[in-house]
Amino acid sequence: MALSGLEIFKMLPKKNCGECGVPTCLAFAMKLAAGQAEIDACPYVSDEVKEELSEAAAPPIRTVEIGTGEMAVKVGGELVMYRHEKTFFNPCGIALYLSDDLSSQEIEEKIEGFKKASFERVGQILRADIFALDFKSGDEGKYLALVEKTATTGFPLILMCSDISVLKKAAERAKENRPLLHAATKENVSEMVSLSKDLSLPLAVKGNGLEEVAELTEKVKGLGVKDLVIDPGSRSLAETFQNLVLIRRGAIEKKIRALGYPVITFPCFESDDPYIELSHAFTY
Repeated sequence: MALSGLEIFKMLPKKNCGECGVPTCLAFAMKLAAGQAEIDACPYVSDEVKEELSEAAAPPIRTVEIGTGEMAVKVGGELVMYRHEKTFFNPCGIALYLSDDLSSQEIEEKIEGFKKASFERVGQILRADIFALDFKSGDEGKYLALVEKTATTGFPLILMCSDISVLKKAAERAKENRPLLHAATKENVSEMVSLSKDLSLPLAVKGNGLEEVAELTEKVKGLGVKDLVIDPGSRSLAETFQNLVLIRRGAIEKKIRALGYPVITFPCFESDDPYIELSHAFTY
């Protein structure tokens, strides 16, 4: 059950230091209760209180971190329905899709191109962020070699593999990169949750429609994994766009916790035309 602003205020240090960006602890508590601030913004709150308030005062869309160190990509943490209402704190991560059935030369060229895709604009460095690695060849050795090769770059990884035994080996070899495991479905949810918990890695949840997605996120959360990313499962522009809008509205406006997670989309699967793919990515 959500706590009121006054209930939260009683648990804060009451320093009125303003370091959270709000003049008083009472005002900060009210923002926490309204889902317009994160408890981590207070530098003085105790770990015990932070844990107690984490659910009650969590942002409508959970913050999830993929990768580690300077290369880490932080997604989610959304507090508002529309981007212009809040500073763009967590920009979308952009991933390069690589399948293990490509030739060694193609893989090498794509990795080098990925690393060079970096631009400076208005004092910001814009670049690709993540490697999404797909197990398509059916050859365990090829996939593990691809995982090891991309892991050495230090960039975050998305491990896309439906074979749990192969995914486990890949995740163990790349665990220092803190990869995102893709994806838990209603058929494999127990095995995926177990792997995610064993290695402390974030987990993507993929369902056939938002009702199934919501059931899966609730089940996964109940099993002890909270760092989730939603793959709505749609692979067309109209359906994916609709799902993204419904997820955001459900999480932020209706406070549906089962939808309160960042999302991942795959425009690369929606068209063979690179310009159409690009337009889909812009839309999302």
